[in-house]
Amino acid sequence: MGYSISPRLALTCTEDMLTMVARLHRQQPDLWIQTHGAENPKEIKRVLDIYRAQDPSYRSYIAIYDRFGLLTDKSLFAHCVHIDDTDRVRLAAAGSAVAFCPDSNMFLGSGLFDLDAAWRYGVSVGLGSDIAGGTSYSPLYVLNQAYKVVAVRGGRLPALRGFYLATLGGARALSLDHHIGNFTVGKEADFTVLDFAAAPTLARRTEIAESFTERLFALMMPGDEQAVAATYILGRRVHERRPSA
Repeated sequence: MGYSISPRLALTCTEDMLTMVARLHRQQPDLWIQTHGAENPKEIKRVLDIYRAQDPSYRSYIAIYDRFGLLTDKSLFAHCVHIDDTDRVRLAAAGSAVAFCPDSNMFLGSGLFDLDAAWRYGVSVGLGSDIAGGTSYSPLYVLNQAYKVVAVRGGRLPALRGFYLATLGGARALSLDHHIGNFTVGKEADFTVLDFAAAPTLARRTEIAESFTERLFALMMPGDEQAVAATYILGRRVHERRPSA
């Protein structure tokens, strides 16, 4: 079990609060720090207006967290839609991670996260639902949205890379990849069993697939929580889909 310090976002935090969060993390370095970063332009402007009124030298939203020592190898920043290369360099150097929340970003009209740029600079990225702003808990549905965000930016999100984001990539973003994320011997057996024929459209799409990666891509597109046939925690089945009547 682990615990996270979660200052809501810089907009709702005083400098004293951010200082306290950093101090608490130094005292308990096994704690995670989780907060928002650079989600939408109006938020960013408001944050910088507030902090620059106290110190005009604040360069960016991420730089505010950096100034207070909150960029650590246990820090996870949701969104980071509107960051620049300097921010990416600092996040990567600190070992901090980003939660890519495409469903939330699309729903709220926040912008398009630059996944390729994050990876190019070595930033650790995992997939996030941000259900407060998103519309689905399903990683498959969120992957569907992620594919579209990357495509609109002119890139591609292959199925294998997408499923990496939802599994081992997420585990690495949380520094939990020594416990979870894949089926390496000795890791905790937390996993779901997915049904390629859970719905007619999905069944048809996977039936004509010519490779396993095409089948995974089919899961990324029409797939959602209906495709989950069973769920296991520590190797014990805790959920199994009931047959249709």
